[in-house]
Amino acid sequence: MLQNIQNWADKKPLAVASLFLLAAALYFLAPIVFSDPSQLFGHGGRDVGTDSFAQVLWPEMRLAVAIMLAVMLVGMGRRTGLTTWPKAPALLLTFPFVAFCIFVIFTPLLVNRTGLDGVTLSPSDWKSIWTTCIVAVLVGFFEELLFRGILLRSLMTRMNAALAVIVAAIVFGLFHYVNWVSGQPLGITTMQVLGAMAGGLLFGAIVLWTGSLWPSVFLHGLWDASVSVSQTLQLDLSPKGEVTEVTLDPLSVLTNPEFVYGALLLAVWLLVDSRRRRTGTK
Repeated sequence: MLQNIQNWADKKPLAVASLFLLAAALYFLAPIVFSDPSQLFGHGGRDVGTDSFAQVLWPEMRLAVAIMLAVMLVGMGRRTGLTTWPKAPALLLTFPFVAFCIFVIFTPLLVNRTGLDGVTLSPSDWKSIWTTCIVAVLVGFFEELLFRGILLRSLMTRMNAALAVIVAAIVFGLFHYVNWVSGQPLGITTMQVLGAMAGGLLFGAIVLWTGSLWPSVFLHGLWDASVSVSQTLQLDLSPKGEVTEVTLDPLSVLTNPEFVYGALLLAVWLLVDSRRRRTGTK
């Protein structure tokens, strides 16, 4: 029976990807059955900083383990890039974004003109930060395996790689509307959707360059952690009681570092791939 499932998965990769997406959506939407209806569809609140990550540690861990086991069970480990070692030279392309993530973490210290001595986080806050880092890795692993491993690789059987990266990025972004259904305000969710699309473009381009899923998992987790930690530091350094206004500007995605760097990497990959095809080189 297992062999039959694996054969079906080989013949119908898009169908398999659709089933994985449906299962993930149901997993995230299931808790709304026990939620207050008045808090759903954009009428709830939004957690900021490490708290929003800390409360989803175990659900994300269960989901990450479950999807990995399912992928291995249907024999998709190599196809998704899960068991493929990245191309060493291409790993250099991750360095600029890693440097940017580090800059994001220290931005609150620069803006407030203070050093780490100005940070007054409690031991519990630091514990939450470490929890955030763990959850960020789990989220990065789950989302990359689902959208860049399963979905992207499945789309590449039906279309060229660059278009598949774009389509997978769009689906990845739209998937975040489950947060709106769960209560997150529509405007904030839409900005999250656009940001996720930008990130999907970058992570997909990294998968094309490296041939492996792991570099995109690392960058995804690092980005989520750096943004969350930066928000926590900003809240700690801001005057007590001061609330930072969230600017909702959809066009800002065009200047999003993930979008800019992702588009650049994808464009260069297209040029290199086109040259390879003309010359017949690998």
